Parts: sequence; C-alpha cells; structure tokens
Amino acid sequence: MTTERIALAAFAFVCALGCAFHAAMSVLFVLPPNPVGESVRPLVLAYTHPLFEQYWNVFAPTPIEADLTVYVRAKRVGAPDSAATGWVDISSPLIAEVRKNKLSLYSTLKVAQMTLAVAAKNDKVLGHRVLKPAEAAAMRDPRHRPVILEALKRFALVIGADALAARGRPDEVQLALADHRFPRFTHRFERDDKHKDDTVLLYPWLPSNEVTQ
Repeated sequence: MTTERIALAAFAFVCALGCAFHAAMSVLFVLPPNPVGESVRPLVLAYTHPLFEQYWNVFAPTPIEADLTVYVRAKRVGAPDSAATGWVDISSPLIAEVRKNKLSLYSTLKVAQMTLAVAAKNDKVLGHRVLKPAEAAAMRDPRHRPVILEALKRFALVIGADALAARGRPDEVQLALADHRFPRFTHRFERDDKHKDDTVLLYPWLPSNEVTQ
C-alpha cells in the first residue's frame, strides 16, 4: 500500500470518526432528560453551543408580545438630572447594522443585548417599575450590582460612546428599558401608534468608570 493510500485511508477514518462524534453529540442534545445524557451534559453543551444550537421557534414561532429598547444618558457627578445628555438609543444602531448585513457580527451583539434586556425585564428586582431606595442604593456598589445591569452598562458605554461624551467625559450613566407592547396578531391593525402602551423601567445612576469583578 502506497503512502498516498495510507494517508487517504487515515483521512477517511478521521472524517468518519468526526461524523460519528457529531451525530452522537447531536442525539444526546435532542434526547429527553435521561441518566446517560445528564452524565455527559457539560460536554454536550460545550460542543453544541453556540454553533450547533437549535432554536425550536424556527418551526413554531412565538407571537410577538413585546419588543425592548435600551436607552442610556450620562452626566457629570453631582450634576442634576436636567444637566444630563439626552436619552441615547443603543438598540436601534445594532438592528440597523444587522438589516444592512444579515451576516454581520453585529447580529451577535444584538442577540446578546436583547437577551440581557429580557433578563432585566424579568428579574425580580430589576423588573420593578419603581426601584425601592435601598435597592437603588445597593446597585451603586459594584459588589452588589446585578450582573445583568453591569453588562448592559458596558454595552451602553461602547455603543453610545460618542453621544454620551457630547458634554465631556461622563462620570455617571443611567439606563432605561422601554417595553413596547404589541397587540395580539389578530388585533395587529387596531392600533397604529407603536409606543402608545410603552412601559419604561428606569434604573439608578451608576458610576461609569469603575471596573467590577
């Protein structure tokens, strides 16, 4: 057997082994909970996420009930709210980039930001329409700040950097989450004003320059 045939056979064997491994991981991923699957679940998730993850809403999409927009504004420390910058939309720029190029890396950022926004909306504390004074004060301490809010703040400082620095380098930033509620699909033509039923969740002012662990 020539060297070329040995190399070809080895390559075919490796390819077959890779296909068998992929098939096994896929089967374990889609199987209902079972002892075997649970014992290797960390390995299965490490392999399938994010490249091979399957979202079932592709086949049975959930009707749109709401969409979320994240806003941020900034000010100098000690300045009144009236001295803050205007509210900066940090969601729409990502959506615009994705619409221009469906394969853009911005799509990953858009999904990440919306995932955080939904998590904040559903959080037992962050989802309150009006935070209690103690809750707001606690969030100023980076050791006690919810990871969701810190991650959204970092998104804001990157995406809205130019607008937030319009009045100088900001010392504090404030996030707001607008929940644009849509009617059921069968009643989609009954209301034209998308923002009529908005619910806005306003979060406390946070230092913009500290680094949390």
